[in-house]
Amino acid sequence: MQLAKKIPFEDPNVLNACRAAYAISNVLILGIYLYIKSVIDGKKGASDLRCCSQTALANFLCLQT
Repeated sequence: MQLAKKIPFEDPNVLNACRAAYAISNVLILGIYLYIKSVIDGKKGASDLRCCSQTALANFLCLQT
């Protein structure tokens, strides 16, 4: 809030620069999101997941402690 008191938002050039910075930051965030999503989607495997029974899982957890 202290910074907002110092920036002259009445000046149209300052206001447009702030709007441009906001828009560029949102486009950058969207680009990073889409890049990470494409990397994750590209690494999806087609292998089957195996589930162990509750007793085997309980025995495993007891051995770990």
